[in-house]
Amino acid sequence: MRFKIFIMVAVILIMSFTITYGEEKTNLIDGLFPQNSYGIWGGEFSYIFDNNDNTSVRINPDGYLIYDLGGNCDIDSFEIKYSLINSPITLEFYDSSDVLIHTITQSVEYYKEYQLGLKGIRKVKLINSHSFYVPELRELCLYGRVNESELSLDINCESNVVYANETFNVYVDINGANDIYAEDFTVTYDTNFVEFIESKVVDTNNTDIYYERVRTESAIRTEGAIRTEGAIRLIVSGNNSPYAINGQKQLVELKFRAKNFYGTSAINLSTGLVADGSGNELTPILNGLVFTFWSLQGDVNQDGIISLADLALTNKFLGTPQTSWGNYYPDSNNDGVVSKLDLIYVTNLLKD
Repeated sequence: MRFKIFIMVAVILIMSFTITYGEEKTNLIDGLFPQNSYGIWGGEFSYIFDNNDNTSVRINPDGYLIYDLGGNCDIDSFEIKYSLINSPITLEFYDSSDVLIHTITQSVEYYKEYQLGLKGIRKVKLINSHSFYVPELRELCLYGRVNESELSLDINCESNVVYANETFNVYVDINGANDIYAEDFTVTYDTNFVEFIESKVVDTNNTDIYYERVRTESAIRTEGAIRTEGAIRLIVSGNNSPYAINGQKQLVELKFRAKNFYGTSAINLSTGLVADGSGNELTPILNGLVFTFWSLQGDVNQDGIISLADLALTNKFLGTPQTSWGNYYPDSNNDGVVSKLDLIYVTNLLKD
């Protein structure tokens, strides 16, 4: 298990958004992950892990993350828990049209419930506006209720933590469907991190893929950074008899193989269109998913093998901060520093 450690003061966010249905509280973001990040190197946020393999999130200085609540929500109150009281964060609340409804910027007290009384909230944005120091969030809870289930196409999976050369499945789900008979969507991914293998429908008795187009190696410039994008366009509908989708359903399964590359990267839906039984074409909300990728431990230069070159690079980066590593990862034992212990670690791998 590789634990990514960043030598910087950053937010550690163990998210526990909760929406209440009556008196029962349900974790609204169970299986959901933040949006709007383009990876560890220069991204607004990235994933980390503790020794119990619990996922947390670091919001970088001047960074932010966005959670899509999956429907219009009434937010009654919130609780927040973090350590640096003098370093506030900003919470922004948006409706389904991305209109800013309410803003909170303050240093709140440790685990105190604050009243909000907001209606029609779809997204919550957490912003670290400080250029250096940031608070350490432990927990954030939103209490309220979901008013409706909006039509959406969503990327989902069993685990968003993937290791080098691992084969893993990603699913495209439809939610909030009402008499839907056909779907047309495009899934995008970074080919630096993953290789697309195949696609298939989940419900082979009722649905089929009628069109598939795979495009790879398209250079995309995003916020000053260049990433290599692959895209899969799929058109799905019923097979032998009329079949309408209502509510939630898994549409297709996409199989990927992880490459030997460190970092966080998203698998997204870039376009989506569905049509109902009355012939209406509808545009759903599109929700992607951020993945954390680990490469081979000790493979400093990420070429897929442990060699003398990895030992040389470990020596070169002794005592240096992570900001100077570039695309290398010389902290092989994950203790937060590059030291003689890392040289010993790589050498032991070479002996094997």
